Amino acid sequence: NDKKEHYLTFERYVNKDLKKAIYGIQFDNQPFTFLDVGDAYSDLLKNVWVESINTTCTISVTDFKSIDDTAAPSLSLNLAGREYEVGDTVNLRAISRVEDDSPYASLFIPSFRVFNSDGQEQPVESGTFTPLSGGEYRVTAEVKDLMNNSTSAEGTLTVALEDPTKTSINLEKVSPVAMPNSGIILYPRAIKQGAEVEISSYRVVDADGTDVTSSTIKHYESKDGTVKRDYFIAPAGNYTLTAIAADGTEKMKDINVAVTNTVVYGFTYYDLGTLIYNNKFAVGINEVLYFNNTSSDTQCVKLGKSTTTRRLANWTFEYDVTDMNWQGQGKVIITKNTYNSEGKMIGWEDLTIGGKSVGEGQQFWGYECKLAGCAWQSYQWRSTWQETTTEFMPDPNDPTKGCGRQLSEYEQYLTGTHSFKLSCTMDAETLTCTYRYYIDGELEAVHVAPTSHNDGNQMGFYQLSAERFNGLVSNFRVY
Repeated sequence: NDKKEHYLTFERYVNKDLKKAIYGIQFDNQPFTFLDVGDAYSDLLKNVWVESINTTCTISVTDFKSIDDTAAPSLSLNLAGREYEVGDTVNLRAISRVEDDSPYASLFIPSFRVFNSDGQEQPVESGTFTPLSGGEYRVTAEVKDLMNNSTSAEGTLTVALEDPTKTSINLEKVSPVAMPNSGIILYPRAIKQGAEVEISSYRVVDADGTDVTSSTIKHYESKDGTVKRDYFIAPAGNYTLTAIAADGTEKMKDINVAVTNTVVYGFTYYDLGTLIYNNKFAVGINEVLYFNNTSSDTQCVKLGKSTTTRRLANWTFEYDVTDMNWQGQGKVIITKNTYNSEGKMIGWEDLTIGGKSVGEGQQFWGYECKLAGCAWQSYQWRSTWQETTTEFMPDPNDPTKGCGRQLSEYEQYLTGTHSFKLSCTMDAETLTCTYRYYIDGELEAVHVAPTSHNDGNQMGFYQLSAERFNGLVSNFRVY
């Protein structure tokens, strides 16, 4: 929808010996994805035509030709000089390098097998394994291209036992994967004989050994200096991050950055192609740092989670927000599904806090929500005081009356860290659902949902996003 000319490339690779076909797709000459259709293909492609559904644009075929690929990709394992200890997470994808004569090499994911010194195979999950004992481990890897040409590589890594007298740096809470140009918050911890040791700096090198620390390591600090976060953000590739303690002790971790890493710190990325994404936020453990959204940006990409193995009833959301900053009129958004007790979905709901930048200043407006079966409802003041209120929290028994506050009273929430809580409960007899909203532990608003929302207090999935907003949303939990 940017009024520009774009190029789509569709390629079909057929391995006749295996009777298997894979389709590759490029967007603007960059690899987008590929689709393995197995034997569900015809032997000969005779004609090409273009058709569209509900689309207004000009489409033309610029090229139509046969392709061939007989060369296998190249695969290498970068194991030299790497130090691991028992209990470390070894990211095999990040220490592998795939090259191919097709443009899809960045999408190829090798398969790995690991064997200890006794020849026993070790479990490998999502390209990582955790050694439980010291010694040498043999690593084998195999990768295939779209024509199913395959190649393999093999190497050895050494795992040492931890020395209890030295500083120990733990990077287990640092994600081994990231999406391109989407940050991951870092959680290192250094301890020496039971005492905390400060992490003083980081070093990052790419797969070619080039130092890229200055472009990949960023620091966030709240206005009052009480909240600090370091985060890593980089384009696609394999990187080695080294955390350096104040006493000079170092510990490295391999990080794979690829578009296939759509699950990071338990959050799943959604709507990557339609929402704002690149260089706008960093994901952490139950927190998201929004740092580069502007007044012209729309909604930031949705980060989703399932609540539990079953739907939650009478649920509660809690989270903190540090230094909220609006770029135009925007929101911090929780989007959730809503079910009744019979398991029937009755709709989606947006539970938000909103605000707006005004000149050089900021206005926080409080809660703005759209419940299933209801229109958008604002629960705060944002204009002139009224004796009979129409703009904010309704009295549960009389929607013409309110108990909100002056707009100026919300200024206190623009600096520092403040807590927010939203809960939904259902009356067991009437099935009426009541929503309650809190700021810093104080009841802010009560909304008794209409009868169309009766028996609708269950939830199985939620998404977190933001619109024209910068700040840290942390300590996020749902129960």
